Amino acid sequence: MVKRFADKARLYNDIATDWEGDPISLDKPEPPSFGEEDFPPGLWDKLKAVSQALEVPIELPATQGLAVLAAACQKRFVIQVEPGYTEPLNLWPCCALEPANRKSPSLKNMAAPLASWEIDRSRDMGPEIERCTLEYKAQSARLKKLEKDYGAADDPAEREKIFATLSELSKSIKPIPMPPQIFTQDTSPEKLAVLLENNHEKMAIFSAEGGIFDIISGRYSNGMPNLDIFLQAHSGDAVRVDRVGRSGVYLKEPALTMGLSPQPDVIRSLADRQGFKGRGFIARFLFALPRSNVGQRTLEPKPLSAYVEEQYARTIRALLDYVNEVPLIIHLSQKAYDSWKTFQLTVEMEMGENGDLAGMKDFGGKLPGAAARIAGLFHCYIHAHNGPQVERVSFATMSAALSLAGKLSAHTRTVYDLMGVDPDIEDARRMLNWIVKESKHRFTLRECHRALQGSFSRKEALEPALKVLTERGYIRLMARPSTQGPGRPSIIYEVHPLIIRK
Repeated sequence: MVKRFADKARLYNDIATDWEGDPISLDKPEPPSFGEEDFPPGLWDKLKAVSQALEVPIELPATQGLAVLAAACQKRFVIQVEPGYTEPLNLWPCCALEPANRKSPSLKNMAAPLASWEIDRSRDMGPEIERCTLEYKAQSARLKKLEKDYGAADDPAEREKIFATLSELSKSIKPIPMPPQIFTQDTSPEKLAVLLENNHEKMAIFSAEGGIFDIISGRYSNGMPNLDIFLQAHSGDAVRVDRVGRSGVYLKEPALTMGLSPQPDVIRSLADRQGFKGRGFIARFLFALPRSNVGQRTLEPKPLSAYVEEQYARTIRALLDYVNEVPLIIHLSQKAYDSWKTFQLTVEMEMGENGDLAGMKDFGGKLPGAAARIAGLFHCYIHAHNGPQVERVSFATMSAALSLAGKLSAHTRTVYDLMGVDPDIEDARRMLNWIVKESKHRFTLRECHRALQGSFSRKEALEPALKVLTERGYIRLMARPSTQGPGRPSIIYEVHPLIIRK
């Protein structure tokens, strides 16, 4: 018996050494953390201060800060990447974190300059709003009286005279001005259209949770998703929103920013929601999936630097104070353009077969544009006080934006894996589970299909999963297929011995 076990051990070692290394995990490696190299110096100081003060991952204030910056810059500036190709500066960053990670305090701190600017503008406009309100009420009362007189008049000439006055008065009535609103929380598509219409076609949605996903999925529309206005407002395409019993809203170039920090379970369910993946809704987000600090915090409050807070607030408010009918154009320096072009070509290759973005081409196709938007936002932050449209985007600014875009891509790949969006990886996991459960040292294609035919209707459907497992070293095609009996020889795969031993 001892000899038999010794022979088996010797055989196992011979087989194990015949394989080239250990299998490569089907799970994505933990994505890299954001660092100082990914942001302009002044903005990094703010993000680092909030992260340390609240003991939250840097990715939380970073994604929230990007959303705040986008809310301040959208429709005020655009970035021209190439002749005839410009990108708006709205973004959809989303950081997935479990509860108890102080998401709301972080968002409140990062968005504070927006809120204070809204309050100040509302106070400044107070007297004008009050005057216009009184004028509107007086003219409306006069209009009602004229309508009554018109109905009571019998003389045609008198009626004609009253009608002319009515027409002139109705044209002269001015709407009551509304104080500007920069952001909202969870809102319906119809309400979002009105907010965009009332705020020069720009709006931001900030939330420390993911309730907006439920609304978009159809919470108020009998389960029917309403994605159009969200999709169009990300890219700046015209959209019309019809409303029951009221006039529709037509938007020429809407701009919507979203800054969200829902729980990972909410993110995990996105791919299952009707229309979210097929129409490219998910692909518009720049995800971050950091490791939670809960359980490792000191719970000792750390004061924020007054200087850092003031500089951040002044910069955001300076950007909000730009008033222009059409967006100002930001241009790239030659070195900045060259580095962006290299990034674009690299992303293109990564979307090819076996590339990191092969299973998420919808996201990859938008990534170079998102990187350009980030570069535009960084440039605005740096030159907020002297005119972002005056200077060209520097190589250093573009390098930081491309570095951050690369890390956001890595985080987004991890999120796609969490959602099970890459079907080949999910199928490979399903197949690997069967191999381990049945302790298969080798198997034929036929028996694999027979065991998994509930998931793979045809043998051909197994091929992508088999390819993934083969490329990652879990299995390999045997050199000599079996030729037992008549008919075609069986296709047999060997399983890496480490898989069964584990």
